[in-house]
Amino acid sequence: MRIIVVSEAATISGGAEKVALTSAVALAKCGIPTTVFAGTGPIDIRLQDIPHLTVHCTGQRPYYENSDAVLPIRQTLWNADAAMAFRSVLAIHDPSETVVHFHSYLRVHSGAVMAAALDLGFPSIITLHDYALACPSMGFYNFKRQEICPLTPLSPRCFGTNCTARGYGNKLGLLARSSLLATKVRWRARIHRFIAVSAISGEIMRPYLGPGAAIDLVLNPVDVEPGPAVDVRNNSRLLYVGRLEPHKDPLRLADAARTVGLPVMFVGDGPLRTEVEAANPDAIVTGWVTPAEVNRAMRQARALVMTSRWYEAAPLVIFDALAAGLPVVVPDTCAGREFVDDGKTGFVYESCNPTGLETALELLKNDELVAELGRTAHARLWASPPTMERHVEQLIEVYGEVLRPHIVPGMAI
Repeated sequence: MRIIVVSEAATISGGAEKVALTSAVALAKCGIPTTVFAGTGPIDIRLQDIPHLTVHCTGQRPYYENSDAVLPIRQTLWNADAAMAFRSVLAIHDPSETVVHFHSYLRVHSGAVMAAALDLGFPSIITLHDYALACPSMGFYNFKRQEICPLTPLSPRCFGTNCTARGYGNKLGLLARSSLLATKVRWRARIHRFIAVSAISGEIMRPYLGPGAAIDLVLNPVDVEPGPAVDVRNNSRLLYVGRLEPHKDPLRLADAARTVGLPVMFVGDGPLRTEVEAANPDAIVTGWVTPAEVNRAMRQARALVMTSRWYEAAPLVIFDALAAGLPVVVPDTCAGREFVDDGKTGFVYESCNPTGLETALELLKNDELVAELGRTAHARLWASPPTMERHVEQLIEVYGEVLRPHIVPGMAI
C-alpha cells in the first residue's frame, strides 16, 4: 500500500491542511510509504526527516494571491503546471497499489491534478472538508446576503446570482471551475469513495455525489494531550477562535457578550476586527497566536462560542474545547452541532431566534451548571477520543477497501 496525499500547502495552515499533513506523517510512521503533493511552501518542519515520507512542493500560491492579470484565471480553471508536476510524481507509482487522497486542491492545484490521477487510473478518494465539489462558492452560502443559499448548484438561478463577496466576474470564474470539475474531470463518474468529517456535512453532500457513492465517517483527530478538565467555574471569559469575517459572524458574539455582561476574548484576526472592537470595547482581540497560546486561552475560558452563519463541516476547535473540558455553544445551522449534546456538553441555539444566543449565554452564568457541562464534555470526549491512531486505523481500512478491486492475486497490502 502506498498513499499520495494532496494538500494546498506544505505548511499546516487551515484545518484541511492540518488534517492532511498530520495524517500523512502518522501514516509514514506506521511504515506506509506516503507522498505529500503540495502547492504553497515552505515545507513544514514537522514533515522533514520522516522515514517513509516524501514531500513534493510546487511552490505555487493560491490564485487569489497572484497579482498577474491572466495567470490567476488559468490557475483557477485549469492549473496545467500543477498537473504536469503531479503526473511526474504519479509516474513512479503503481496504480494497483497506490491510493491518491485529495484533501484540498482547488485554490492552488485546480481540478487538473484530480484529472491527472484519474486519467492514469489511480484509485482516488476525497475528504469532504468543505462543499466545493457541489457548490461553486464552496459553502452553500450567499456571501452577499450573508445567509445559507437554498439554490441548486449550477442551476439557472445559481448562474444568475452573484453570491460571492466580489464582483460577478468572480462568480463566473467559480461557475466555470465547477463546470470543468463536472465535465472535464468527471469526478462523479470516476470517484466513488468519500470521507466525511461529520455525519451532517456528509448528508448535505450526499445528493450531489455520483450514483453508488460511499461515504465513510472519519472524524478529524484531536491534536491535544489528555489532561485534567478546566475548572470553568473559576473563569468568566467567553472564547471565540477563528477568522473575524462576516460568515463566521463574530459581531454576533461581541454584541451578545456585551448584552449579557460576560467578558469575551477573540483569538484570531480578519476584516471585521475593527467592527468587533467597536461593538464591544471591553472585548480582547489577540490577533493570530501560536497553538500553545490558544491552548492557554482555553484553560482560562468559561466556554467556547461559535456563531457561524454557514454550515461549516467539522470545526477542529470544537474538539479542542471539549478535550479541555469547555462547554461549547453553537448555532443550529453549523454542522459542529453534531458534537454538542444540547444541555449536557453545551448549548445549540436557534440561529433564527434573535435572542437565542443571549439565552444560552445567560445559562452559562450558573456556576454549577457550567461546571457540570464542562465535566461531561471532558469525560465524553476522552471516553472515546478521536485520536490520530484511531484516525489512521480508519484511513487504512478505507484505503484497503479502495485498493481491493485493483489487487493482483497474491499481492500483499
